[in-house]
Amino acid sequence: MEELPFPVDTKIAGKLAEGHIRNEQAKVDRGKVGDWFGSPNSAPANIAAIIAVLASAVLIVATAAWAGDEKFSYKDAIAALSGLVTLSLGFLFGRVSK
Repeated sequence: MEELPFPVDTKIAGKLAEGHIRNEQAKVDRGKVGDWFGSPNSAPANIAAIIAVLASAVLIVATAAWAGDEKFSYKDAIAALSGLVTLSLGFLFGRVSK
């Protein structure tokens, strides 16, 4: 734990210490995966965005890498990965109904 520069006023110093302790506890509660994906409230959206970006990147790389191959089918590649992209985008921007 890093050292905090405490102010002279004890009330302000107490508030500063409480805030620091809350931040450290939240960091411990999230863990390593929480550091990567964010808080429990934002993690699903962050994961969906990562999936959309990775699936799009795989589609672009696969198309570029196997462009001249006779066995490579653009139609199959787009069908395989576009569903994943649209699903994750629908999750990101879809409306929540209760």
